[in-house]
This record gives sequence, C-alpha cells and structure tokens, in this order.
Amino acid sequence: MSENVKLGMKQRALEGSWNGGVIFGYDSIGKELVINKEEAEVVKQIFTLYSQGKGLKAIANQLNKNGYRTKRDRHFSINGMATILDNPVYNGKISWLKVENWEKKRRRGRNDNPILVEG
Repeated sequence: MSENVKLGMKQRALEGSWNGGVIFGYDSIGKELVINKEEAEVVKQIFTLYSQGKGLKAIANQLNKNGYRTKRDRHFSINGMATILDNPVYNGKISWLKVENWEKKRRRGRNDNPILVEG
C-alpha cells in the first residue's frame, strides 16, 4: 500500500502538482498552493535583502526585529532563511525525491536526480 502511495505522489510531482507540506508564503488548499499575500510580502523582502548582499543571520534578525513570525508563530532562524532561499517552489518549480531511503539514511540519503518540474 505504501508503494502505491509513493508511486501516486511521484506521478503527481511529475505532473507539476503539489504533494503537500507547509511552505511559507503559501497556503495549501485542496492540494493546491495558494499565495498568502501577507507572507508573500515577507518572502519578497527575504529575496530582496539577500540580493542586496545581506547574510542569513542579518535577514532573520531584521525580520524578527520587525515583528514577523513563521507559519508556526516562531522567530525566523538562519536555517529557515536558507530553506526559503533554496526552495525551488519560489521559482515556480515542484521538486520531489530530494532524499532517498529517508527512513534508513536520514539526511545522508541525498538523491542525485530529484524530480524538478514546472509547478
């Protein structure tokens, strides 16, 4: 049964459909990503500050100082900034299978050929 679910999710990814998860700047409604306008403005700020040469820590500190919070109502972190800046969803792409054998290898199981298609 789990293999069927994995195959279905892989097929959805190949078709450019969202497979779920929490993405800052978007809300997941009925298996579709819908832009959250308030969060999208923060995402734009993150990319703008980064393009101006600001570091991850400086960006996180500025957002926290300005009172912005994550989807889980927490302060922004350096890792959170890196995750946002490295996420292909913000470029209109859907990625899938970045990690293989997660249950066995954890973060060491990087997939050399993840799925990356137009979303």
